[in-house]
Amino acid sequence: MLMIYFAIFTLFLTSRLPAAIALATGNLVVGAPSTGNLTVVAPAIVYSAVIYNAQRSRIHCTVFRSQPSGPTLSSTPITVGRNKYHLVKGVTYNMGTWTVAAIIEKIQCGNLVVNAPFANVTSPVQNWEFRVERNQIVSVGPSSYHTQHHTHHHTHHRTHHH
Repeated sequence: MLMIYFAIFTLFLTSRLPAAIALATGNLVVGAPSTGNLTVVAPAIVYSAVIYNAQRSRIHCTVFRSQPSGPTLSSTPITVGRNKYHLVKGVTYNMGTWTVAAIIEKIQCGNLVVNAPFANVTSPVQNWEFRVERNQIVSVGPSSYHTQHHTHHHTHHRTHHH
């Protein structure tokens, strides 16, 4: 008699399992913003950026990117002249069979810091503009700033002609 009860009990457990899993993952998604890692919910990530210096003098900044190898960030020092733009190009890591695009996690200019997830970013973006002001770094939006380095985008179009 006991075995029958046990069987019903395990059946009840297994039928409840998908609901329990859904509940657990649901909680994870809700808790994501507190961890600061929003990539699970919505890929609001920045691959490349344009930094505009709105300050009165030149600034020294450091751009921190994620690395596929682990939690340590790679850093790139840059100098931006006053009222000048600086293009922070996207970085890709060659993993042998696939490539991983590095994600910009943090931008620091002097004692000003801005961390991902950045304001207004709702999807994976390139050439996202950050404006360095006297007391803050502002996450502006998609930059209209283009440099001569964008020639590689045009090569793709030529291959489509038959």
